[in-house]
Amino acid sequence: MYFPGRVVPMLPAELSNDLCSLRPGEPRLTKTVFITYDRRGQVVETELARSVIRSRARLTYEEVSAALDGAATEIEREVLKILRRAEKLAQRIQTRRVHAGMITLSLPEVEIELAEDGHVLNARPADTSFSHTIIEMFMVEANEQVSKALLEAGMPHLRRIHPAPDPGEAGNLLPLVPTLGRDLPTSLKREDIMKLLERVRGQPEETAANYILLRSMPQASYGPERAGHFALASEDYCHFTSPIRRYPDLTVHRALDVLLRGRRRRGGRRAETELPGDAALADLGRAASAAERRALQAERQVQNALLTILMSEKLGQVFDGVITSVMAFGVFVQLRPVLAEGLIRVGDFGADEWDYDRGSATFLGRGTQRLVAVGQQVRVLVADVDLVRLETTLLPADGGPIGVVQRPTAVMRQRRERRFAGRGRRR
Repeated sequence: MYFPGRVVPMLPAELSNDLCSLRPGEPRLTKTVFITYDRRGQVVETELARSVIRSRARLTYEEVSAALDGAATEIEREVLKILRRAEKLAQRIQTRRVHAGMITLSLPEVEIELAEDGHVLNARPADTSFSHTIIEMFMVEANEQVSKALLEAGMPHLRRIHPAPDPGEAGNLLPLVPTLGRDLPTSLKREDIMKLLERVRGQPEETAANYILLRSMPQASYGPERAGHFALASEDYCHFTSPIRRYPDLTVHRALDVLLRGRRRRGGRRAETELPGDAALADLGRAASAAERRALQAERQVQNALLTILMSEKLGQVFDGVITSVMAFGVFVQLRPVLAEGLIRVGDFGADEWDYDRGSATFLGRGTQRLVAVGQQVRVLVADVDLVRLETTLLPADGGPIGVVQRPTAVMRQRRERRFAGRGRRR
């Protein structure tokens, strides 16, 4: 589990921080996926091996990004040359995978800065430079090739499974209609999702659209079945690259070790005592998936607590924000740049009578004709923070009302009145 300022490792520190840590200049036992590519980033051949690595350097993403952008650097010339080649290869792999249908959501992650005593100093969006993508593309390729190799060897193993979204989940996109119009996907097919993501890229509603898509997709999980990974557009995929921090990866390493040592019976059958079968793998997958959800929940809870503490020190300050969700009782706003979330209750929207439409997840001011919807930008004041409930209360910085003025025709107005007829008013 990764908390701000602290990591809780899966394995004892003697392993995770020493014997299994790639310290520069020290030999370490590894398993390596050697992949040969052509100029288009297509896989030509793959070789898996038990190996020894002697790392040349331990670098941060920020150091690599700056060096690749041409900034002065202390990185060795030979290492920098390798990084530039890695960058070019990762770009070609990414192009190939996107063309094949890989979906990448743009969800801003927060980096919380702590003092030595644990006091929250600040929060900002985490670095998202291409140096992260280099590592991500290489890991995805390695994971995929290992899963394919185990499949070809007839060896059961834990896969990373991500099913396609249910067609009915397309209804979750309705809150985007006020800002994006009605020509939204009626299904969540791969090509529809990719078109929508491209459409909102760089726009105010990008964050909200990505969160809605995330909530519309099933959670990824672990299991032995060959169900594929929807987001990565991969038929065979497993987690292999982090055996010291994810147990499913460790089980894959054990299977790969059996394969590489050749300790298998003829006809692709494994020795019963060496590796778990499908039933045992299914149990392991359920346990690992549950543990992953608990870990992610703990990380989110700690992050939310620290961000709320940070906001308690910013009472009375004004922030720009984006409406990320609209509920019957108000709207949630993500504050920039700290990425904390707060609530504007409907009673604080501003002087008007506000009608809530559950179907489109919008509010309409009867008098001002202001529409409040997901993706709108707002300027807010931090009014109150409840450190027990971990809630931040926001107010419109200018006193309101919030929302965007609509200028409907008489017919549209009548339709809107009929649509809101019978719905409860909010003041």
